[in-house]
Amino acid sequence: MPLPPPKIVILGGELQGSEFPVKPGENRIGRVSENEIVIKDRSISRRHAVIRSDHGEFTLEDLESYNGIEIDGERVRQVKLVHGMKFRLGNFDMMMVLQGEAFQAKEGAASNMAMVPSPGPGAAPPVPANWRELFGDAEKKSPDQASPKDRSSSVGSQEELDLFGERPAKEEAATTEVGERRRRLGMICYISLLVLVVTGGLILLNIQSRSKPWEESRDYILRKGEKRVFQFFSEYVDVAVDDPAVVRVEPIRFMRKKEGEPRLFVLVEAAGPGTARVRALPSGETLRIIVQGMKLRDPAEEDEQRLTAEQRLQMGDLLLRSAELKQKENNLAGALKDFTRAERILRPIKAQDPAHAEARRLLRVCQDLVFEKIEGFKDDYYSARTSDPVKANQDLEQILDLIPDPSDPEFQITKIILDYRRSLQN
Repeated sequence: MPLPPPKIVILGGELQGSEFPVKPGENRIGRVSENEIVIKDRSISRRHAVIRSDHGEFTLEDLESYNGIEIDGERVRQVKLVHGMKFRLGNFDMMMVLQGEAFQAKEGAASNMAMVPSPGPGAAPPVPANWRELFGDAEKKSPDQASPKDRSSSVGSQEELDLFGERPAKEEAATTEVGERRRRLGMICYISLLVLVVTGGLILLNIQSRSKPWEESRDYILRKGEKRVFQFFSEYVDVAVDDPAVVRVEPIRFMRKKEGEPRLFVLVEAAGPGTARVRALPSGETLRIIVQGMKLRDPAEEDEQRLTAEQRLQMGDLLLRSAELKQKENNLAGALKDFTRAERILRPIKAQDPAHAEARRLLRVCQDLVFEKIEGFKDDYYSARTSDPVKANQDLEQILDLIPDPSDPEFQITKIILDYRRSLQN
């Protein structure tokens, strides 16, 4: 009677007693149907391992599976299979059977290779009923009589069959070590991902801070009477104000001529305490203006209020002379500052109106000169802004030098444009 073909037998679990014949050539083991030996369980990879049968020799090789191949609790890459040799794939203990009757492990079944059910943790492992046959000639020799080759390759040795219950302890230790390695790997991946996200966020914030010429916050606090210029980077259609008593809004251009300006500037003047929203439609860009109390006065203006009429005349005359001298020296910014202060000091005097009128006339003359100079630098800037960036920046700096008051809307607009150009060049 011919012997049945070689096969592998599952020793425990729900599939206990299942048999899979091993054909000549390659016998792939895996979870999907394209394999020759199909075991549909999550612990088995799609392509888990392969048994190669070549002229009566059998080799088991791992196919880079997740759970791999274990023999006596140790993971191996490749191993030569012999009769009675046990190995583990995923959650399944298996045995290589090269001869003998069909293996039956179901309840009530009996054969010359019948196995007891798989024991629970801590219990002794199952012992084949025909364990003496599995030993072959090796069981006739004592351990001392067996040659090193017999001791290393014999499939029937007591050590390989684990008759004394050593394997469960090894399997538990190996499982604990694998779990610990996976936990460490998961923690390393989590920390690496967290560092990557934080680094990416910091880089994005840095890029945004460099690309925007305004503050990140869209809320602005103004004192009553204060003027401030804001910039929108969209086409201007309309400006809506929730409460006209809180702020006054006026669109303002850098060039008074119909030049192609790429930006929109809005002048906001805080009229009274409260909160208002300024919107540029249809882009939806919104500024929230919070007006608080009275605008802080200049200490010089506080001192001017205590001057007598005679002191005002004397100080006004000195300021007018200083302004005329600065104007001759082409220091128009200094001259405009002195003319403005002289006009403010002489304004309350009624009896000496000619002095105040002269101060107003000289102030208008100086303002016209400054306006003419500024318009000339604007024209130069628009001519050189693309062809000669350095010259364009110098023209903007010249405009700033001509305006003595940093709160002046013209000064604020020029400063916004210059800072934005410098941020792009850096």
